[in-house]
Amino acid sequence: QGSKGDDGTSATESSDDPKASPSRMKVYVKSNRGVTDELLARRRRKNAQSRARSARHRERVSEIERKPPCERTPEEAALLDAYQNRRARKNNRSRDRALERKEEIDRILAKPEEKRTKIELQFLETSLTAKKRKNE
Repeated sequence: QGSKGDDGTSATESSDDPKASPSRMKVYVKSNRGVTDELLARRRRKNAQSRARSARHRERVSEIERKPPCERTPEEAALLDAYQNRRARKNNRSRDRALERKEEIDRILAKPEEKRTKIELQFLETSLTAKKRKNE
């Protein structure tokens, strides 16, 4: 029904009932397939490379930010502008996802327990435990 991600998650529409109001929220559920040591090593290596690249980029941006604006080259100004735009976009996406999650939780909680689907119950459990952990 949904697409599989590289990390073994499956994206599935949250409502199994065709008469229910269509929800745009994607629910991610870990698949049961085994993850090999080779796959884990590849992920670790890719993540380490990505973190190193990101650290270099952050350092470059902080050097540019320390310069007075009048001393920045057009390339540096463009790099800083792109960095700020990317951060703003990322923050907006995170905010939108949080709002979607909250709406989905509210929609599920508004349903009687016996009418909730298995995937809705799993989403609810995952979301509420994550919220509890965050507030600890």
